[in-house]
Amino acid sequence: MKTLTHLAVGYLLGRVACARGRQLRAFLCGAVIPDIPVMMVGIYVWFGGGTGLEFSARMASIYFEDPLLIIAHSLLHAPLSLFGASVCMLRTCLGGRALTSALYLFAGTLIHTTLDLLTHHDDGPLLLWPLDWETRYLSPVSHWDKQHYAIWVVAFEGFIVGVALMLALSRPRSLKVHASLG
Repeated sequence: MKTLTHLAVGYLLGRVACARGRQLRAFLCGAVIPDIPVMMVGIYVWFGGGTGLEFSARMASIYFEDPLLIIAHSLLHAPLSLFGASVCMLRTCLGGRALTSALYLFAGTLIHTTLDLLTHHDDGPLLLWPLDWETRYLSPVSHWDKQHYAIWVVAFEGFIVGVALMLALSRPRSLKVHASLG
């Protein structure tokens, strides 16, 4: 899925989970930060003059072959990596205030990864990274490949983003009126 859709899903699920303030921000960060390494490479390639097919070819080459990007991308995408991070986080944060925000961050990241596993036909997260640098789940659905139902995924993404946007804009805001004495 696209990063904007991850943000929208994070917002909707955060509302369902009654997350507020710091917890909602942590949840939204978890929904977005796994894509930051690829977005940074995309910006680099784009401003390096890569457009159209050249852009796609350069991105695919870097995405599948560059060890630094594979590591950066897999830290918050690979299910095995997320499991290890969650065990370490729980051991160090048990019972603290930071635990709640950390759990919301982790939940957002886990939902992001799950959605990517379901919507990336052959370019999804590495399943067993760092033990295995090649095995990916081959989803029957792709968010960009028309041969794998991308038109339906894009329509669904548009619907999700639209619903999240309507809810965010329609949320009642409290007005604080301060009466001045004097």
